[in-house]
Amino acid sequence: MKAAGLAMLLLACEAQEPGGSHGAAVRAVAVSPRGDLLASAGADRTIRLWDMAAGKAVRRLEGHEDVVFSLAFSPDGNLLASGSPDRTIRLWEVKTGKEVRALGGQGFAGISLSFHPEGRLLATGNSDRTIRLWDVATGQEVRKLEGHERYVVGVAFSPDGRVLASASYDLTVRLWDVAAGKESLKFSGTLDSRHHQWVDTLTALALSPDGKTLASGSLEWIPEDCAEARVRLRNARTGAEILTLRGHEAFRPISSVTFSPDGKTLASASFDRTIRLWEVATGKETQKLRGHEGYVFSIAFSPDGKRLASGGEDRAVRLWDVSSGRELRRF
Repeated sequence: MKAAGLAMLLLACEAQEPGGSHGAAVRAVAVSPRGDLLASAGADRTIRLWDMAAGKAVRRLEGHEDVVFSLAFSPDGNLLASGSPDRTIRLWEVKTGKEVRALGGQGFAGISLSFHPEGRLLATGNSDRTIRLWDVATGQEVRKLEGHERYVVGVAFSPDGRVLASASYDLTVRLWDVAAGKESLKFSGTLDSRHHQWVDTLTALALSPDGKTLASGSLEWIPEDCAEARVRLRNARTGAEILTLRGHEAFRPISSVTFSPDGKTLASASFDRTIRLWEVATGKETQKLRGHEGYVFSIAFSPDGKRLASGGEDRAVRLWDVSSGRELRRF
């Protein structure tokens, strides 16, 4: 599958099955810093806020004019950011559900989002190949980082906020000096000249809580003419590969990766309808979570690391117990 075709599939796929809380595929989930709220968004253009403990809807946020495929809570939990192909990134007040402001509107879509640890900046990875840094208080663009050659599908700040990691369909993962606005490191995949297709199609990115390890999801062509889904762990300072995690089905892209708050567990979601939990130190698969009836698009840990939220093509938001792998609730 060529990168351009995968990009369209990842960004435009909608659910065809009935049921669930949303009217179409759930493309993004996020858990609030306090762990009391779960946010979900999807192809029905809405954002829902849920009470995690009660499993009940708290409010519904409307305003986007296209599928919502990225969400991020601010570090203090007071704001929620959302990105959409409607060419806006919107900031919402969590307490009231009111839209604070819309960013962008300049010909690009915010595909990936990450708040600075202090909450003063929001980084967006965009469809126009740029990364933009926004002043959260004013909504003004502070800086534009350029270098990627395709959609930027993942952005993540380091714990100290000095470094921003990014991943793109151009097959590169890049590290940026936030203060200087300059690229400090780049590592990439290669081209399969026999098939004229990319060996690596990068589809997801996460940075460990201590900032030392990068996780990326990819679809990689191997000599047996098979596209294998892999998760790679790398040293975030040097880019050196630490481990390769294999287990998801071939030809099914990795859609999301995320570290547990203690950094000991990595979760990965895939178009193979499963979520896998991995021991970061050894690369051992510890759990396989099954229940979604279609592609799994997004996953997010609770702050205590005991629960994992997921959203999928089946229009469902699911909550899982990490230790047992048992589904706790469907929203």
